Amino acid sequence: MEFVIEHSLTMCADSVKTFHANPGSPFNFDNFPKSVKRRILEWIYNAKRPETRHKRIDETVRLAAENIRANQYRQPKSRA
Repeated sequence: MEFVIEHSLTMCADSVKTFHANPGSPFNFDNFPKSVKRRILEWIYNAKRPETRHKRIDETVRLAAENIRANQYRQPKSRA
């Protein structure tokens, strides 16, 4: 018997506003692999305090503008 658990994570309104306030962030974040986006969103939503959650959102947006994945141990190698 197999059990499949699907996570449906979506961004809250504050996150969406912050992303659209920074050029390039939404485009780059949307182009990250689905698994990376899921891990980043879980990292944000697992914050215990609202201050921590907002700090993680800001970090994610800032790094996405530079096409860098937040909270990732390994970054993909850039192609030249």
